[in-house]
Amino acid sequence: MQQMQVQSINEGYLFFKRNKTNGRLDTNLTSLPGYLKQFIINTKNENLVHLDIKNSQPFFFYTLLKNNKSVEPLELERYKNLILTGNLYEYLIEEYLKVSDSKTFKYLEQEEKRNYIKKLLFKIFYSKVNSFKKQKDFFGGLFPTIMEVINEKNLSVHNTLAIELQTMESFTIIDKLLINLQEKNILPLTIHDSFLCSESEIDIVLKEINNVFTNLYGCVPQLHYDVIGKPVIQDDIETETKDIYADLSFEEFLDIINSEDFIPTLTEDELFEYDIYIPNDKPFEQQEIKTLTIEELLQVA
Repeated sequence: MQQMQVQSINEGYLFFKRNKTNGRLDTNLTSLPGYLKQFIINTKNENLVHLDIKNSQPFFFYTLLKNNKSVEPLELERYKNLILTGNLYEYLIEEYLKVSDSKTFKYLEQEEKRNYIKKLLFKIFYSKVNSFKKQKDFFGGLFPTIMEVINEKNLSVHNTLAIELQTMESFTIIDKLLINLQEKNILPLTIHDSFLCSESEIDIVLKEINNVFTNLYGCVPQLHYDVIGKPVIQDDIETETKDIYADLSFEEFLDIINSEDFIPTLTEDELFEYDIYIPNDKPFEQQEIKTLTIEELLQVA
């Protein structure tokens, strides 16, 4: 799969398509695994910089919540502070360590904990109301009225909030920010809520991000950026490709966790459970998934 993606780019088979549902721009780059992005060559013969919005989806959710009268004011203020400082995931890690009976979560590296919590938050935000009860009880214990808003939005159609936030993101990035940058002869490559631009352009890009978000929402998210070209570390590649969801788009991930055949994790110790595909003739996103503990997996094997 990854070899075909690289070969397509190398041979000039490029695609650019605006998603009709959420307005996102889907390209070869958005579906490319993260560890391969370091090999992208800048035609300007200078370093490429990868810049992304921290807590992107939770940030756009905050811009909706701040006008919602049903959210308790002190709760909203606490959520706002975590979002605007870029510390939501770190806060949730600390709180999850207090209540989780996972045998392994506390021993993970910080970045692994962050990725774990990020996926947990996707399940909370974007799944059917009656799915992932333990995860939603955990989040609801911290933000009860915000959890009520999430459930209310997803009550009829489970991906309502997902589409709403992705539409806001694509409008902000594609229809506003990129237009402004194009007028300044800067054409960054976009990966939904992140960008690739030349190192000499970063100051202008940061300034325009600040202008656009301030004008639209009255606040600016935290940003993170680093220079592309760090040497490949084999362990990093193996860690990323072991993840069953690593090569899925966000939309495919949502389809899977909300499919009728998906069985949510049955215990808190998710690292000792494995999602396996039940082979059939259906398309990939319709493949049946079973969640097994390590003991059950060994019995099947």
